[in-house]
Amino acid sequence: MPYTLPDTNIFRRRFFSSLAIPLGAEAILIGVLFWNVLALRNAIFWVNHTYQVISSAENLQRDFNEAESAYLHFLLFHSPTSLTAYQAVTVALSRSISSLQREVADNPIQVRRLNTAKTLLADWRHATQTNIAAPTRSAALKAVALHAFRAHQNLDVLLGAFIGEEKRLLTQRLRTYSDNLILMFAIIGLLSLTSITLVFWGFNNLRTLSGNYERSLTLARSQYDQLQKEKEFRDKVLENSVIPIVVIAREGHFSYVNQKAAQLLGYTPEELIGQSFLMTVPPDEAERVQAMFDRTLHEKSSVTDVEVRALRKDGSIRNVVFGWVPLLSENEVIGLVACGIDITEKKRLEQELLAAQKLESLGRLAGGIAHDFNNVLTAIFGYMELASEELPPNHPVQVRLRDTERAAESAAKLTQQLLAFARRQIIQPRLIRLDELVQNIQPMLQRLIGENIELRVKVEQVRLVKVDPGQMEQILVNLAVNARDAMPDGGVLTIGVEDVFIDETYAQRHEEVRPGNYVMLTVSDTGVGMDQSIHQHIFEPFFTTKPQGRGTGLGLATCYGIVKQAGGHIWLYSEPGHGTTFKIFLPHAEGAPEELQPHESTLPPVPKGTETILLAEDEPSVREVAASALRAQGYTVLEAGSGEEAIRLAERHPDPIHLLITDAIMPSMSGRDLAEHLQQTRKVEKVLYISGYTENAIVHQGVLEQGIFFLAKPFTPSSLLRKVREVLDSPA
Repeated sequence: MPYTLPDTNIFRRRFFSSLAIPLGAEAILIGVLFWNVLALRNAIFWVNHTYQVISSAENLQRDFNEAESAYLHFLLFHSPTSLTAYQAVTVALSRSISSLQREVADNPIQVRRLNTAKTLLADWRHATQTNIAAPTRSAALKAVALHAFRAHQNLDVLLGAFIGEEKRLLTQRLRTYSDNLILMFAIIGLLSLTSITLVFWGFNNLRTLSGNYERSLTLARSQYDQLQKEKEFRDKVLENSVIPIVVIAREGHFSYVNQKAAQLLGYTPEELIGQSFLMTVPPDEAERVQAMFDRTLHEKSSVTDVEVRALRKDGSIRNVVFGWVPLLSENEVIGLVACGIDITEKKRLEQELLAAQKLESLGRLAGGIAHDFNNVLTAIFGYMELASEELPPNHPVQVRLRDTERAAESAAKLTQQLLAFARRQIIQPRLIRLDELVQNIQPMLQRLIGENIELRVKVEQVRLVKVDPGQMEQILVNLAVNARDAMPDGGVLTIGVEDVFIDETYAQRHEEVRPGNYVMLTVSDTGVGMDQSIHQHIFEPFFTTKPQGRGTGLGLATCYGIVKQAGGHIWLYSEPGHGTTFKIFLPHAEGAPEELQPHESTLPPVPKGTETILLAEDEPSVREVAASALRAQGYTVLEAGSGEEAIRLAERHPDPIHLLITDAIMPSMSGRDLAEHLQQTRKVEKVLYISGYTENAIVHQGVLEQGIFFLAKPFTPSSLLRKVREVLDSPA
């Protein structure tokens, strides 16, 4: 079909006439844009100028305060260094004010302020120099000093007003700058719109003129375009896929690699195409993967849900679950299409979760054992003390009793470590600064690790944390002892404290960690380090790498339990031959820091009592020891082996019951339920809880509730009598 082409002269006239309006609009907008750029440049100049003025004024204010400090220091200590500093700064102050006056010459208000500042500075300088030169203090000099003080105050207020005015100007000029910037972007947008309109108008005319040619295109061209669009769509789908996808030719090399697969392997797509797919497989996996590849070529079968390790360009390993299907042409396999999912992070989180669940299970077991063992130890302590009181002080059996007591105390410490690991220990946390605690314990740690190990403490003042100070000292001692044992030939132990922020990314990579502000305690050594196999068990109770007899294996387990009970997180990094680093993150707490009360070295004797006490304890040996000690002290004791029996005794007893002593955890009825029932019926006046650990009976997450009296097992008869007297003598 022949084409009838339009007259080219008509085309040119119509084409250029259609562009006249948008070209004129563009010219106007370009002129406005040029004016706007000049205004924006002027605004930038004034913003920078104001910033400079504020900086100079703040420097002047700081120099003036330094001169005042040097002046006061000289008056107090007559230090030549202070006098030199005073003279050096005061000489520069007048020049600084003059320089500042030149910078704000355009602002009469600020110039007047600086003139006043010059006068005040001169008055202050005269007064201070008079005081400095005077050999003695007199009433006149005190008046001069008062004048200097008032001049300092007035000048400080004046400089503050000056800086405030400049900041107001800065805000105004920043607003002007912002308005001009917005206007510039608006003009640029209009210019872009005008350009688009210009292109559209021109393109519309060109399209009209080329319409005849479009009609002459063949169906083949239309089909070709359609095929190209489909190909581009498929390419976009593959490139933008969130799943790594590759095509492997029959010969075993990559013929296509999408962007996600290249990112997974650490290459660019161009680096991988043409290379053997086995270069991305570790040598120990290559034979297995090659066998699957050969089987697919021969059997034309698919592979699904196979887990392999992928070798990245940097040598690191990623865990991948992949599958592939054969590409067929005329019933022959010409290649494979493979896709996979990176499960490295998932596997790491699963391992962390399994480790946390394992430690939690061990904690419940350890807590239960410690609870029962505390009952036994309470009876042992009680019988030993009662036996010791019945024997003369010089009796030979007294030595055996003391040895037995020391062994029982060792067992009690062991149960406390088990409870700390299990997070069942009763704590009384305080608001403290961790940097102060580290500095206070530093001398003891140096003695503990020995002279052949250098102790470096790098702390900064940090925000408060709410922890039990004794437990934090226990953590530091445990970690220091482990570091000492890891450095038998000497080395460096570094302890640091600083404020840190844990972001969402870090929290997602670590189980049970929440983002927020923390105080980080770091303990690092240059010792022998440890490998990954030890990492997996390092916080388990009774796990130790030390020789037999050198440790209980509870040190790090105790640290783990203490940190978790405080709502924190403990992290470990170590490599064989490169030392070990522990990082402990404790959440910030608000409030005023608390002072620790010193312990009394000697305790006064406990006075006798005549009150009536109801004792509820399900362990017969503990109940017998406690009742014997209380009766020997003069108390009337009602014994009950359960909560129900205690209620029956209280209801039958006609006289007041001054104190209920109850185990926090008993079968069928807890100590808390028993106490609430008896207090509601006004059968008892006060309550003292005893237990090895209490779950949530009288504590919340291991923290003793306010106003509750508690005595931890194991206890001695004397400690029980002292606590009973304390509770009875406390205000109702």
